[in-house]
Amino acid sequence: MRHLVSTIFVVAMLFSTISCGSGNNLSVKDEQHTGETKAGSNKVPERKQIPDKYKWNLKEIYASDNLVDKDEKTFKEMLEKGKAYKGKLGNGTGVVKECLDTFDKASQLLEKMWVYSHLKSDEDTRVDKYRAMADRCQTLEGELGKASAFVDPELLALNPKKLEAYANAPELKDYDRKLHELIRRRKHILSPEAEAILAGLSPVASSGMRIYETFSGAEIPFPEVKIDGKMVKLSQQRYVQYRVNKDRNIRRRVFEAFWNTYKKFQKSMASMLYSQILAYVSYAKDHHYDSALDAKLDEDAIPKAVLDNLFKAIHEGLPIFQRYLKLKKRALGLKDLAYYDIYSPLTKGSTAHYTLDKAREIVLSALAPMGSEYLSVFKKAIADGSGRVDYMPNAGKRSGAYCSSGVYGQHPYVLMNFNGDYESMSTLAHEMGHFMHSYFSNTNQPHPKADYVIFVAEVASTVNETLLIEHVLKQIKDPREKLALIGDYLEGFRGTVFRQTMFAEFEEELYKTVEQGKGLTSDQISKEYFQLLKKYHGADKGVMHLDDLYSVEWAYIPHFYYDHYVFTYATGLIAATALAERIRTMGPEARDAYINSLLKGGNSKDPVELLKGAGVDMTSPEPYKAALAVFERRISEAEALLTKLGR
Repeated sequence: MRHLVSTIFVVAMLFSTISCGSGNNLSVKDEQHTGETKAGSNKVPERKQIPDKYKWNLKEIYASDNLVDKDEKTFKEMLEKGKAYKGKLGNGTGVVKECLDTFDKASQLLEKMWVYSHLKSDEDTRVDKYRAMADRCQTLEGELGKASAFVDPELLALNPKKLEAYANAPELKDYDRKLHELIRRRKHILSPEAEAILAGLSPVASSGMRIYETFSGAEIPFPEVKIDGKMVKLSQQRYVQYRVNKDRNIRRRVFEAFWNTYKKFQKSMASMLYSQILAYVSYAKDHHYDSALDAKLDEDAIPKAVLDNLFKAIHEGLPIFQRYLKLKKRALGLKDLAYYDIYSPLTKGSTAHYTLDKAREIVLSALAPMGSEYLSVFKKAIADGSGRVDYMPNAGKRSGAYCSSGVYGQHPYVLMNFNGDYESMSTLAHEMGHFMHSYFSNTNQPHPKADYVIFVAEVASTVNETLLIEHVLKQIKDPREKLALIGDYLEGFRGTVFRQTMFAEFEEELYKTVEQGKGLTSDQISKEYFQLLKKYHGADKGVMHLDDLYSVEWAYIPHFYYDHYVFTYATGLIAATALAERIRTMGPEARDAYINSLLKGGNSKDPVELLKGAGVDMTSPEPYKAALAVFERRISEAEALLTKLGR
């Protein structure tokens, strides 16, 4: 269970790794990675075989591993120094600054050790040394938390006027955000003794989640399904693989086998979910919140109007979504669209191939609207030998892609596995969006206010992706290639905006039931989920056929064990789409507002205020309308392409 007060001492957020949802294949051909390797080769090289110009340079963090031990010793000395301020925080701003500076410098040292160990580990996950180093950092994080645990309670115990004076003192400007947040949330913070008791109960409070992860991930007995003449044992991974199979009968059999398996265990899974929801509800009540949703929104000062606007806009936009489903039925040549067709692409995937040099060139051209300040940093970071990006797959390297916000005062790092397709190029644009957000935040904000919150974490990355697809679509001449790209965009929007909003609406109904003192049965949960599934997918209008078997889909979704989290996927994409439209159509004025308010803002203001300064007010209907308009425009483009292709 997370703590309510997020302070500078919670180092997990200070040096967070932002992950991209894409998972690139490590076994693709080498010539697709670089355009330079021998044709026909399909062996993933060892790391030492990858040219240094395609690797990040972690020696900029530590020239040798021995220096990590030296910093660990300094870190522990800082903790002892920080503990000495206990009982003295009422002695004026000078003492408070010394105390906060000490713990902040300790957190920066831990950040440095953590980033280095994790990035080194991801270079080759077969090497245990750096995983052990990362585990040691986790232990050190606990030591930092214990050493600084007195700070918030001691500050809150001060006369309110004195704490207000601290928050407004020029010498404590780097910590004004933290201090004002303490004041704002004072009534929700319990005594040190009470908070300690609740913290001690956190393993029990998260038991529903842990049981679900174990059962769903390792113990569900999935059946075998006949695929292409062979019996294949299903799993969660194979479900994802086969749900897009071009053979409709295979899709149907996979869906039926997969969801019938979950249906057998829905009562147990309902108990797991209920116990987890009950824990969040109890935690919110203990901290004097009216609901778990209020507690969650209050973490980052998100107004309820944001969620209200999201639900209202998506409900009004359901005819647009259902128009997309009709487009999918047309593209697939079906008389009736079923739920097991939902993941099928509009057409075959793009066959376009890009060398790394060409991909970088296209991304830079697509981001031209971002201006010289942005592009100069961006171009330097993605260049050969910059040491910022680890481009190529190697044996043992972590799959997928992510951006680490890096070490404060240096620069972020990007890991990816470039394989020469459009997804790789889009991943580069996406992760570099995170890179630029972290870079601008780190260089324009003091360390305690540099790390941005999850509500805005995916905005900068998605703005880049949106500008890229706009640019590439103008260059593509082949209607099939264009349809494939638009199809991927539409499917991404469906999954991120409509599906996640449906999840959020479902989740809120469950929480309301529990907060009314009622229990949850599997039948109740499935009924609520199925009603929303039919509403969103137009079942009553004949848009899509939905078998009641799929009412158990909720049991497969791990996000429901993290309370009121899924809506941020939708709001992030909506904000990014609206911002990209502003930048594309309004030019420098919109671009400068975006860079100066959001990218450079870090966590200096509430995230909704940062977005408002950037040009989108998420408490108003406009961004939602703008994003849905882009989605509808893409549908029209796809419809026209289908007509052109005679389909």
